[in-house]
Amino acid sequence: MLTPLVEFQGGSRGLGLSTLIILLQSGINVVSLSRTRTSELDDLAIQYPEQLLVLQGDVAKDEENKVSSRASCEEMTTSGSSS
Repeated sequence: MLTPLVEFQGGSRGLGLSTLIILLQSGINVVSLSRTRTSELDDLAIQYPEQLLVLQGDVAKDEENKVSSRASCEEMTTSGSSS
């Protein structure tokens, strides 16, 4: 069975971070793109190494969105999103 993969933006703090935690606790794989890489994101990446890929970037910049999308596609291709 395939595990869902979410490309998530703005999960570094506040409501976004809380939503990111809920996704991870639900077993969903996440590629997170945030302008700021916080210690909370780093802790989650350690806690969920098979589920979470953290990228730093600005969602307002097209090229950084493309990098995030490529990372999501690579994750789906290499792991089959079955972690």
